[in-house]
Amino acid sequence: MASYSALLFDIGNVILPFDLGPAVQRLRARSRSADPAAWRKFDALKISYESGTLDRAGFLAAVRHTVGFAGEEADFAAIWTDIFTPNPPMDAFIEEQAAAGRPMYLLSNTNDLHVEYFTARYPIFGRFAGAVYSHEEKLFKPDPAIFRVAIERFGLDPARTLYLDDLAPNIASARELGFQTLLYDWRQHAASFAALPA
Repeated sequence: MASYSALLFDIGNVILPFDLGPAVQRLRARSRSADPAAWRKFDALKISYESGTLDRAGFLAAVRHTVGFAGEEADFAAIWTDIFTPNPPMDAFIEEQAAAGRPMYLLSNTNDLHVEYFTARYPIFGRFAGAVYSHEEKLFKPDPAIFRVAIERFGLDPARTLYLDDLAPNIASARELGFQTLLYDWRQHAASFAALPA
């Protein structure tokens, strides 16, 4: 029997592998600036958007100002959200946990455009009972404060909750708070789970 009674999931490169590289190249092709410094600022804007410092309108306005994106909001959204791919082995694991009656929740550094996209496109998100998103909380992993939001909101006992993430600093924060943890590599699904207690 599993040693955990609930699960808390990161999304990017756990439930959904993603690659921003091709999207950035498509955005560059629609933008007036090729200045590397401007595109480094774009990277910083992404963090501000995901941490809730900028809302969607502010982010889009800043992108237009910084790199000269020339399309409409819908054009930007279509490029910005076309970065995800399914992860069938993880989908199967989630379905197994649902069948076992274990509640599952989400904890992700993300933004509202991505949330709207993946929750509408991928039915697996219907298996989750709740979510904590960085842009809504204005907190950003690995800050322990965002984990505490999830603990309180979902009534989690960290010692009985498995947290899955692809980034070691986030795993370290979760362990400090007493979570069971799994550092996950979607390219090596079976190997990632090999050390998980049955």
